[in-house]
Amino acid sequence: MHGIPKKNLVAAAGLLIVFGLVRLPIEHNVDEQLRAGLFTDDNIGLPMMEKLGQDGFAAALGGFRPLVASYYYLIAHHNAFDKEEWGRVDQQFGLITTLQPRSGHYWDQYVWHLGWNAYAWANNEADYQRRLGNEWKASNLENITAPGYLDRAVEVAERGATMVGDDWRFYQRVGFLYEDKFKDPCKAAEWFQRGADVGDAPKFMGNIAAIFLSRCEGNEDEAYPLIAERYWNPAPGRRAVTVLIQMEALEDRLAQRELDELGIDAVRRLVASAPEDYLHSAALARYYTEVENSPEKAMGVYEGMVRSDVRVPSFYKKKWAMLAAGFPEREKAAYATLRTELEGTRWRLSEEEAAVVRPLEDRLKIPEDARLFRAKKKKIRQ
Repeated sequence: MHGIPKKNLVAAAGLLIVFGLVRLPIEHNVDEQLRAGLFTDDNIGLPMMEKLGQDGFAAALGGFRPLVASYYYLIAHHNAFDKEEWGRVDQQFGLITTLQPRSGHYWDQYVWHLGWNAYAWANNEADYQRRLGNEWKASNLENITAPGYLDRAVEVAERGATMVGDDWRFYQRVGFLYEDKFKDPCKAAEWFQRGADVGDAPKFMGNIAAIFLSRCEGNEDEAYPLIAERYWNPAPGRRAVTVLIQMEALEDRLAQRELDELGIDAVRRLVASAPEDYLHSAALARYYTEVENSPEKAMGVYEGMVRSDVRVPSFYKKKWAMLAAGFPEREKAAYATLRTELEGTRWRLSEEEAAVVRPLEDRLKIPEDARLFRAKKKKIRQ
């Protein structure tokens, strides 16, 4: 990112200050009226004056805090992208969010700088120091400084959540922090759901919360109805591929749990006594595939599922086809099913699917330009 020229920064700061001084009498009147109605906080106290330091004159603007916060926001960005002084950035955003504690945007940017930019800087600097042979510095940056920025981002997020109750974008930022940096889908789901509960939050916040919850081990019972609702009742004209993938993954986990908790004999009895609950059949097919290693028996179960009067997810057709692809007499039928089930819902094959589909297309002599998903050609280095 290009830095902010110093003359532009000084000019911008000057304009902001002049503009603030001109508007000060008007703002003072408005501020008094707002304070009388308990709409604003009291004037800045001694701790804030200490934080402002040499620029303490800015505190004299009293109720004109947004202007002061904007000024320090410019300074913080300058320190971030021109100087990479992340300690100063942390201090300045602490000041900014104290001046404007209800602004979700400032808290969002605070978390972003610490959790992404400062964290990336520390790891990049560690790589640089390692190339110079400074292993001790590299190790400190990698194992202390970088994780410290993430921990600090979490502290900021927790504090910001007590101040910002109506900005779903802030919760989105923190949710992605947990997903991207901590690989913690459970906490990510929690923060996305908090954002989804905000009045004007878009629908996708709830969708993402459900998807992350479905990846959280041990929360299958809570996540399943949320994902199932989005699978069976998608937005008009489309179903999110991620919802389809998570629905399949959840049903696999639920089927395995049933096998682990009840045993195969109880599962067989449930298949016979409660055929309307297709998850019992899914557990039985899983047993035949994973334990008994009998693809023919599993194929029979899947075939019965998709031909029954019970509504089942379409991916069970794919599961049948993946097994049928191993039998020469069923290859063509299997491939036709895979084209139907994968082509319209995926933009790529999973590793497991590719291991079945690509050899199948080779055996069926499918032309390259007609293949389900063409393999990317490797670039030849000159």
